[in-house]
Amino acid sequence: MTWIRFHSLVFTQSKGVSIVVVGVGNRVFKEKEIMSVIAGKNGKVLLYPDYDDLSEHLDDILEATCGKLKNN
Repeated sequence: MTWIRFHSLVFTQSKGVSIVVVGVGNRVFKEKEIMSVIAGKNGKVLLYPDYDDLSEHLDDILEATCGKLKNN
């Protein structure tokens, strides 16, 4: 990670922005540590082995990005 990217990431996190990292593919599991750094303390990391899995986990992705949905 370059210094400029790291600085931008720290600045964004210091402003209270929550970062959600969605990784897809077999290699993402090897990169979980760096994705956790990108997401930061208040962010979330969601990893899926392939794109076909995304449709089965839309609720998880929506909750991570938009918050808990209320059932009316």
